[in-house]
Amino acid sequence: MMNHSVSSLLNGELLGVSLCVSPLIERELLSGEKESLLQLVSDKALLDDLVFRLLVEKYSADEEAFFVDYAEAHLKLSELGFADA
Repeated sequence: MMNHSVSSLLNGELLGVSLCVSPLIERELLSGEKESLLQLVSDKALLDDLVFRLLVEKYSADEEAFFVDYAEAHLKLSELGFADA
């Protein structure tokens, strides 16, 4: 678990999972708030918005669906390329 108080003004751990591509983040969000765990406004918004909450619940319950959707999104982003400055 990571504590980001050194590099930011935030104090506490950011999610109780490693920073890798994984549906574990969704499971952690659904487990509820913990006193020692820092949840950003953006983390909480994933549960407050119905569309995103449904995705959090879907990926929490179905790891294969998470990786299928992630692979598709990653491919689309990779194919966009970049613009020269």
